[in-house]
Amino acid sequence: MEILEESMMEQCIIHFPGEQKEFDLTHMTFLEDLWNKRSERKLVLVLFFALPTCVLIGKWLTGEVPITISIEPLVVLVGEQVILSCQLTDSVPSNTSVLWYKMEKGRDAPLCSSSSLGGVVQQCQDEEQQRIVGHWQRRALLLVIRQVQVADEGTYVCAVNGSVVTQEAATHLNVTAIGYKPTLDRDQQEKSMCRYMCKSKRWYPKPEVIWTHYGGDTVNVEAKTNVTWSETDHFTVQSIITVPCDNVDVVCVVKLIESKISRSGSMNEIIVPQSSTCTYKGSIRGSYEKPKVMWVNHQGEDLSSLAQTSILQEMDNSFAIESSIEIPCGQPPPSFVTTDREHTPQIALQSENQKKEIENQKKEIEIQKEEIVDQRKEIDDIKVDGGTAHPNLSIAVDKKSFTYKSQAPKVTQNEGSFDSSVCVLGSEGFSSGKHYWEVDVEKSNDWDLGVARKSAPRKGIISLSPKEGFWALGLSFKGYWARTDPWTQLAVKKNPRKVGVYLNCEEKILTFFSVTDMSVMFTFKDCAFSEEVYPFFKTSHKESTLRICSVKEE
Repeated sequence: MEILEESMMEQCIIHFPGEQKEFDLTHMTFLEDLWNKRSERKLVLVLFFALPTCVLIGKWLTGEVPITISIEPLVVLVGEQVILSCQLTDSVPSNTSVLWYKMEKGRDAPLCSSSSLGGVVQQCQDEEQQRIVGHWQRRALLLVIRQVQVADEGTYVCAVNGSVVTQEAATHLNVTAIGYKPTLDRDQQEKSMCRYMCKSKRWYPKPEVIWTHYGGDTVNVEAKTNVTWSETDHFTVQSIITVPCDNVDVVCVVKLIESKISRSGSMNEIIVPQSSTCTYKGSIRGSYEKPKVMWVNHQGEDLSSLAQTSILQEMDNSFAIESSIEIPCGQPPPSFVTTDREHTPQIALQSENQKKEIENQKKEIEIQKEEIVDQRKEIDDIKVDGGTAHPNLSIAVDKKSFTYKSQAPKVTQNEGSFDSSVCVLGSEGFSSGKHYWEVDVEKSNDWDLGVARKSAPRKGIISLSPKEGFWALGLSFKGYWARTDPWTQLAVKKNPRKVGVYLNCEEKILTFFSVTDMSVMFTFKDCAFSEEVYPFFKTSHKESTLRICSVKEE
C-alpha cells in the first residue's frame, strides 16, 4: 500500500484471461477493482512500459511473495551448523537492500546486510567473533551460524527495502541439545530396598525422565525427578526411584518430547574373561518385534540359563540385544541364536580372531598378576585424610581404618569433605610412579575402592565413573562391579578378604587384585587422570569397617 501511494504512475494495464483491465492509479477505487478480481489467480501479461509497481500488483494477485525463508537442517543441534536462507524472487530489483537481524527484547540485533542483491555483505559481528556470517548464493542471502548455541534460539527476520518492495519475513530457530548418556548409581536403603539414582546433563529444551524395564514397560513406582537449568550444563536431570534390591531390571530414559529424541542408561551386566573360562558375546539390533534369544552348544542343547542377556528397547520400537555366556575354555564354542518375525535365526560363531583375542587377554592378565605380585613387596603406607571424610565416618587414630556410624560422630563439615556419599580420600596424591596398597574388606558387604581426581565432585550424590573423575571397583547387590559406564559385572570365583589396588601413572592403568586367590579382578586402561589422583574409599554398609593394611598379611 505504501509503495503504491509513493508511485508516480498514473495508470497500469493488466491482461487477465479473456479480458484487458485498465487501473487508474490516481484514484483509490483501483483497490476495489483489484479486489473484485481476487478469484482469478492467473496473470497473463503486464503491459504499459513494464512498470515495476504493475509487476508488484500482478505478483500480489497471483499469491506470489518476494521473500522465502528456509532453515537447513530442520533439527538444529548444539555445536553443529545451521543455514538460514532468504530467497528473493526475480521481481525484486537488484538495487534492493537486504538485512538479516534477530529479534531481541528491547533491541533487535543486526547480523549482516547488503545494499544490493549480490553485493558486498557487511558482517555486523566483531571479526574475532564471526561465528555468524552472511553471504550471497545467487538471489539468496544466506545466514550461516557455526557452532550453534542454545542462546541462538529465537526469531530471525529477513528485511528487504527498495523502491519497489519493502517487506519482512520471519522464521523461528529451535535449538536442540542431546545430553549425555544417563548414568545410574545404586544405594541400599532399609528393609532390602534399593535406591536408583539417574543423572544426565546438557539437554535442551527441558527433557522428561521415564523409568522402564529392559523390555520397554514402564516401572510402576513413583519417581522423584528434579530438572535444573544452568548456562554451562543447560538442563540437568536427576531422578530417583526406590525398588526392591532384587529388582535390577530398570532403565532410565531421558527424552525430548517434541523431537522424540531420547537416551537410555542402565546397569548392563557384562562379564570379563577369567583365566580358566572363556566368554562369548552376541548382539543384534533393529528388530521390530521383541525377539527371543538363546545360546546352544555344538550338540544343540540350550545353554541360555548360563547367559547374561539384556534386551533394550530403543527409538521407533526397535530393540538392541546384547548377550554373553561364560563356559570352560576347553569346550567347543556355543552359538548365539535370535529369532523374531523379521529375522530368521542368526548365529554368531566365535572366529579365529576372537579366539586369539581371548588368548591374548589371558596372557595379559598373567603378566599383570606377575607385576602386582612383585609390587606387593613395596606396599605404600596409605592413610586417609579426615578433612575429606563424610560426617558419618569415624576415623581411627592411626588413620588406617574407618567405620560407618549410624549417628554422625562429628557435626561440622569441611569444604573438601563428602556430604552425601560416605566416602574419604587418601592424604597423599599421585601423579607419577607405581603405587600399591591393600584394603581389608571382609567386614563390609557394600564398598568401593579406587582412585579419584583431586577435582572430582564431593558434594551431592556422586556418580562413580571415569568421566566424573572416579576409577573404582566395588561390592554391591551381592555382586562385584567395575564402575565403568555402564557398570561392568565381574565373575569372581571366591570373595576376596583383601583387595589390592595397583596404580601405574606412566602407563595410565589401574588394576584391582584379589589377594585371597591371587587373581586380577579388573583393569582400567588409558585412564584420563589429567591431574593428581588420590586413593578413594567408599562404604555404604552401616557399622562396618574398612582397614588399609600396613604390611603384607597373608
